[in-house]
Parts: sequence; C-alpha cells; structure tokens
Amino acid sequence: MKHYLPLFWILVTFVQAQDAPTSAPAASTTGSTTIESDSLDLNLGKKQGKKQGIFRGNVKV
Repeated sequence: MKHYLPLFWILVTFVQAQDAPTSAPAASTTGSTTIESDSLDLNLGKKQGKKQGIFRGNVKV
C-alpha cells in the first residue's frame, strides 16, 4: 500500500489535461472575407502593386 501512493502521486503530477483541437474555420464561398475591427493596419508592400494604409472600422478584404 505504501508503494501505490507515491506512484499515484507521480501519475497525477505528470498527466495534464488537454483541450480538444479546434477545427479550422469553414472556407468562404463568396471569395471575400469580412474583418470586423476598430482599427486594422495593412502593409501589403509596394512591390506587389498594392496600396499601403490604415483602415478604420469594418474592412472587407
């Protein structure tokens, strides 16, 4: 009986509860994504021919 208590304690201290993995969000069928944010900073790079800027409010990408 004395040997079971330390073994039980070791098992309890090393076993950790784990959350189930989260599933990936569903793919959008409309081809656009709506990002709701108070502020969104975008840096898309000029070499790709994209504009750079700071957008406020709801932004559709």
